[in-house]
Amino acid sequence: MCNLITDYGQAVTEGRARSDSPLNDPSGDRLAWISGQARTSHAVIPVDWRFPLGGRLDYISAGRQNRNYSAAFSHFDWNTFYDEMFGGEYLDELRREFRRDYDYVLIDSRTGLSDVADICTIHLPDVLVDCFTLNDQSIDGAVAVARRVQDIHSDRGMRVLPVPMRVEDAELDRLAAARDQIRLQFDRIIASHNGRNPKQYWSEVEVPYTPFYAYEETLATFRDVAGSPASLLARTASE
Repeated sequence: MCNLITDYGQAVTEGRARSDSPLNDPSGDRLAWISGQARTSHAVIPVDWRFPLGGRLDYISAGRQNRNYSAAFSHFDWNTFYDEMFGGEYLDELRREFRRDYDYVLIDSRTGLSDVADICTIHLPDVLVDCFTLNDQSIDGAVAVARRVQDIHSDRGMRVLPVPMRVEDAELDRLAAARDQIRLQFDRIIASHNGRNPKQYWSEVEVPYTPFYAYEETLATFRDVAGSPASLLARTASE
């Protein structure tokens, strides 16, 4: 995603250097040019996985992981991107392409509130899955993101789904206190965004802690045996 944006910024700079560019011609089809830049086929990596009922899974990495990655993105001028490079229009076209080519698109966002996180949590999604663990810092951060969407960007019409992750039931008193805290913080958001009964909602969304996945960058959907009652998938589905 990083390189899609930085490559687009470079293309705008180069395009403006040409006198015949639609970026310089008020009568030119600027949107068509931006739409062309939003083609992501060059960045897509097909995942080698056979699905029982067909389908495919594609992957777009965060960016080229080399010594220039962090420097290039940390110095990227987001005000210029939006104000002078038609960045909002570019992200809108990117979103349209994703919706056209895929049934579902999952975007992994960095945590916290920032220009980069806003693209992934506000500009692009229809549904924001707000994941957190049951400690004060994580809960407070998740609440801040959800309230930002609700209070500042309510015009987006986005659904917000807070999801407690790695829920451990070894300390039942502390678990009960944490559950009370998240319900106090999130119940109003759940009711307004999803029209759901908060009690029923919380009983369905908790993701339990499974030690194996604390040590692996492996998705349960790829490792767990389908239909196994002891799998993380089965435990999640039964919540």
